[in-house]
Amino acid sequence: SGLARVALPDRTDAKLTLRYGDDMFHFPTNGAGVPVDHNQFTFGSGPTLGIDIGHYLAPRLEARLLLATNQTSGGFDNRPDSTADGSRFQSLDDLRRSSADLRANWYLPSDAVVTVGTAVEQEHERSFNVCETSFGDCSTAPIDSSRWNTGYYTQLVTHVAAGVVLTTGARVDHNQRFGTYTTYRVGAVYRLRGTRLRATAGTGFREPTFIENYSTGFSI
Repeated sequence: SGLARVALPDRTDAKLTLRYGDDMFHFPTNGAGVPVDHNQFTFGSGPTLGIDIGHYLAPRLEARLLLATNQTSGGFDNRPDSTADGSRFQSLDDLRRSSADLRANWYLPSDAVVTVGTAVEQEHERSFNVCETSFGDCSTAPIDSSRWNTGYYTQLVTHVAAGVVLTTGARVDHNQRFGTYTTYRVGAVYRLRGTRLRATAGTGFREPTFIENYSTGFSI
């Protein structure tokens, strides 16, 4: 992983982050914890890249653009343990997630900060699998699918009393596959003699997986 920060002329700054992961996990046990399969494993590798650029349009008005992408190639491998083993399970998944987030921060004279922004995200998956048992071929059709998500959000951070900071925000997301959702959050921070107390409340939703969106067979 790596991080680079650059302070550019004319009230502009930029930050670049890069991370690459490569992992493999062997697990010889079944669901009961019994070591019955010595050669099954999962694997995955890929880069994550982010670029964050900010510029002050005015002394109290800042615009920021965040571009990010993540790509992972991985899967599951469980080949026959011996010539007497008639089971084989293998899968390969290529996942890519790219996003752009544009927002403006307005720093008010009262030390409050108003943020408004919009975000666009695109997800793409390609996957296939091989499934063989003593009952025959159980492979499913390959998946090559994508979906878009667009979000609009606003947030206010303000001092409401001595040592008390209040944060309120709302967001609307529209996804081409599972509709439109509105969420909000409210939070407060109180500083007391070197101690910071937090309280938050809000709503959210769980994004469906690609299998839940596109699977045509039996899946859990």
